[in-house]
Amino acid sequence: YRQAFDCYKKTEQAYTRLGKDCSSIVPLYSSLSVSSMNDKDYQTAIESFLRVEESKKESYPELVETYYNLGQCYFCAKENLKAIEYFEKIEKVKEVDRKFLLPAVIKLLKLFAVEKEDAKIFEYSIKAEALLKDEPGNEDEGLATAYFYLANIYKKKGDDVETISYFKKFAAVLMKKEGKDESPSLMAPYFYIGVSYINL
Repeated sequence: YRQAFDCYKKTEQAYTRLGKDCSSIVPLYSSLSVSSMNDKDYQTAIESFLRVEESKKESYPELVETYYNLGQCYFCAKENLKAIEYFEKIEKVKEVDRKFLLPAVIKLLKLFAVEKEDAKIFEYSIKAEALLKDEPGNEDEGLATAYFYLANIYKKKGDDVETISYFKKFAAVLMKKEGKDESPSLMAPYFYIGVSYINL
């Protein structure tokens, strides 16, 4: 993939020197970016997606998809600040498709948790909850994530009532997903619910 990218770049540079239109090369970058991302060659994928971004500054929805893919590549490459930058760009696009907005919000929530930015964790937990709570379908994991982080934020604040409320919501989502109330994954929420009741 790296060799292919270098060849495309040289072709583009040659076109530019000759004053020729380079737009025919962009689809090659687009194809290469997806292939290299799928093969976990994130550096080549990032450089290819960046080239696509440069060529589609005013193009929607292709630009939003490129933002998402860049965010995902940076996320996988553990370049958290760059991942945050691109996932946040998605939010700024007017009338953005929910299929990009929702996963971007969930990713931002997880990234801010890694960065330990409590204010942002709270902000994106609320956003995720708003996007998910009235939605049918298979989005339980995202809702559980939002409830989990909200419960922990309230626990840090010492708000036992809200801590209990959100850990109960978190446990309910897990029970719905796993179909039983004796799962090991429920040990933590039950424990913190118990502790919070003692603190009341």
